[in-house]
Amino acid sequence: MKKITIAFLLLTIISCTQTKKESEALNLNTFEEKEQYLLQLFNDDQKYRNSAEEASIKFGYHSEQHKSQLELIIKQDSINFENVTTYLATYGYPSCKEFEELACVGMVYIVGHSGKFEKQKMVFKYFRDAYHSEKLDRDSFLFLLNEMHESKYGYLYDFKNEFTFKERIQILIDFLKLEESS
Repeated sequence: MKKITIAFLLLTIISCTQTKKESEALNLNTFEEKEQYLLQLFNDDQKYRNSAEEASIKFGYHSEQHKSQLELIIKQDSINFENVTTYLATYGYPSCKEFEELACVGMVYIVGHSGKFEKQKMVFKYFRDAYHSEKLDRDSFLFLLNEMHESKYGYLYDFKNEFTFKERIQILIDFLKLEESS
């Protein structure tokens, strides 16, 4: 009962911070504020993942402790996705040439971790445009496309080594029916 109460308390605290983070995204005035905001989102994305791994090792994969951590991850992933969506709608995709790497590509992980293809598809245009304008590197863009494939089909796309990065990207765009015009 104590563990359930703690998990509920943590979920409540996370829910209360969602509105704060979203409104915070609307009031970032400097490059440094934007970069720090994105770095914090990446840290938020990772914090429960480490705890879940530790709980799995210490208590077992099917333990209540591990399940509790997984619930926190799911809740945090949803909050992070909303925060990234707000950021993208307000400022667009940041340049990986200017921002610290984790501030920039952290958004790729957050959208990938949302685990919902339809949600990922809603923000795909920001990543596609960032890739085409060279704000986002090809490795990160391909990673996102493969995460989207996994969200839609339940497995990562198995590429043959003979394909170039450009071909792999196009294969996934075609396979996922992500129109270039979207």
